[in-house]
Order: sequence, then structure tokens, then C-alpha cells
Amino acid sequence: MKNKHTSPRILFPKSVNEALEMAAAEARCVFWAGGTGFSTQSRQEGSLMSLPRVVIHLGMLEELSRSSRSESHLEVGAMVTLDRLASLGPKILPEGILETVALIGNRPLRCRATLGGHIVHALGRTAPAGHLDYQSGISAGNLVPLLHLLEAKAEIRYLRVRGKRKALPSIRRVPLTMLEGSEGLKKGEILTRISIPSSNWNYSAVEELPYDGSPSSPLLFHALARIEKSVLIDWHMALSDSRGNILRSRETEGLLSGRSLPMSVRDMNALAQSLLQMTSDWKERPVQRQAVVSLVSDFIKKAGNLH
Repeated sequence: MKNKHTSPRILFPKSVNEALEMAAAEARCVFWAGGTGFSTQSRQEGSLMSLPRVVIHLGMLEELSRSSRSESHLEVGAMVTLDRLASLGPKILPEGILETVALIGNRPLRCRATLGGHIVHALGRTAPAGHLDYQSGISAGNLVPLLHLLEAKAEIRYLRVRGKRKALPSIRRVPLTMLEGSEGLKKGEILTRISIPSSNWNYSAVEELPYDGSPSSPLLFHALARIEKSVLIDWHMALSDSRGNILRSRETEGLLSGRSLPMSVRDMNALAQSLLQMTSDWKERPVQRQAVVSLVSDFIKKAGNLH
């Protein structure tokens, strides 16, 4: 018996509120941004693209395709494509974003993939906290860990139910970290905007860790530093895979914050031990554990030489 494939009903809302009302009226529906998440999954499974009965296309919502910058924040609409985000350039984009976007697929994909879709898709496939795994075929590079380090916030719109009265359009703004797991997007909610605080980070690094088993999906190392007068005022780092799984240690970050550069041998040894403790679950990955120590050590040394 052959499987039957039916085309979905596609709706084109003209406002975010209209999109929310459409979602509330449909039992099975999905919000459609760039569509790259669906096409990638279909290629991996070797099947036709599987869609629900109703697709709510967000392409006509101009308010979600805008970006703006103030003294305190960079505001990016969820429908801004990754290629358009990169086009803002290094003078506007926070440290590390340009380099990370360049690792995500190829340019045709980045011209379709939206920032909101990229974030939601990554969070939707995230494994339990602290777990890092590899999955071949998924493009390397993920902005979510870097946005965590940059302390980005997400704007989410939804309809607030008020008993028998008409549902009221509402907005909540939460740290991006709260969108993982049980705190993630709920049915009928739309991620509409990402707000990235302006910061004084003046050095960054985005590197891939070597892995022979799956070169198409390496681990990524993100790091940010703020250095003033040869003092490491603050720094953040995270390890992640392309599925959005993140490993981070605030204790390791706090170990060197406030220290003078270059670091002493004693400080660097303490850092190495902290990193090995941080990756203690990787007992079967000695190459990756040593690579983390080398990457972080090089990052600290280069930061000191440049500032």
C-alpha cells in the first residue's frame, strides 16, 4: 500500500496577532519561517517533507524582518535571515556572531534560514543539560551557545486566555537560556525578536574541535573576553555541538576573572585542571579533552598579547 501525501493548507497572516489567532483556531499547525529545518530533516530521513495539515507562513510579517540598534541593545527580528544578519557587519554585530554564522551550512541555506527558526530548531533538538553528542549530516555552527554567552533575551508573543473573555495578545521577554527544556516555547507561541545587550567584549574566538568520527558535526568552542589595561576583567566560554547542546562552567570562568595578563604558570595549570574537571564525563574522548585545554590556553595567551 502506498503512502498518501496531501498538501497542507497554507495561511498567510498579515500581523503577529493574526498569526496567533490562526494558531489558536487550528488543532494541528506549524509556524513556517525559512523551512530549512523541515528540509534538512527530510534529507536525513530520505523521505518526502512531512508537514501538518495547516502551515502558518510568517513571510509577510515585516515587523519580524527588521533589526535596529540602540546604545544598549541590538534588536533582531526572528524572520531576519542568517545571511542578512551577517550583512550588518562587524561594526554592528557583537563579537563572535559573524564567525559563527559563517560556519552554518552554505550561503544558499543562510539566505533561507531565519534567526528565529535557527534558534527554535536548535532548542527543539537539545539533549539533557550537559550532554554532548555528535550527529553526522547536521551543519556545523550554532548561534545559540554564543547568544547564551552574550546574555541575549527572547521576545515571545502569545494569546493569554482570560476565561470566557477573548484571549488577549501578550508579550514576555526572557533570557534565551530559559527556552530550553520545560521552559521552552509552548504551543501557539511565536519567537518574535532577539535582544542582544551591548557589551564591552573586545576579544572573541570561535573554533572547531577535531573529531575524526564525524567531521561534518564537530564540537565548537566559543569564548569572549573583556580586557582592560592588561587585566582580564571577565570572560565567558562554552562548548557545544551543532545540535545546540551546551557545556559551560561558571566556576571555570570565575577562576581567572580579574587576573593580570599574561597569566602565571600557576594560574594556567589551575585552569587546565578546571577544564579537565569540566569535561570529566568525556572519558572516552581524550583527544577532545586535551583540545579544550589547548584552545582555552591559546585564547588566554592571544588575548593577553593583543591587549
